[in-house]
Amino acid sequence: LKQLAGTDATASLVRLAADPAVRAFALRALADRRGETSTVPTSLFIQALGDPDPRVKLEAVNGLRRLGATAAAAAMLPLTASSDPLIANVTVNALVALSAVDAPMAAVTGSSDAIATGALRVLQQIHQPAVVTGLIAALPEVGATSRRAGVLQALARLHNRDGVWRGTLQEWWGTRPDTTGPYYDPVAW
Repeated sequence: LKQLAGTDATASLVRLAADPAVRAFALRALADRRGETSTVPTSLFIQALGDPDPRVKLEAVNGLRRLGATAAAAAMLPLTASSDPLIANVTVNALVALSAVDAPMAAVTGSSDAIATGALRVLQQIHQPAVVTGLIAALPEVGATSRRAGVLQALARLHNRDGVWRGTLQEWWGTRPDTTGPYYDPVAW
């Protein structure tokens, strides 16, 4: 339907998203083509974040990322604490791709420990000066709690970035690649 009608299919796909049997497929089709998302309602995706079906949640997170819905970061953030590791990981990566800083930064000091941990997973991958200054400012607020270790870990991780690809696999990896991560060729940021 989306391939045949393009943006004219948006209204039909929004109606189809009301049916639980095809909701995930409708959400995926709505956000599938980046050039045809101007009329897609982000509220539909935000509502789908609370769906009981994990596939619908995944499509909602991916759709919000593809729509560039940075304003939906606060609604997405609780999914970083999901018991489903796939949902948690996709949500963290979506928030990183959106460069969502404000909602995760607020969650470091104000949310549950699980959501704060997810927020720190997001922030430790966003190399922006505002993230570093925000995390440093959060240190006195978190005190000596377990969150302090998470904030310090995020700051330590932000110190480095991955190096630039150097050309050949032998130069980059060698015969025994380093799998310790998170950076395999750390370069100071």
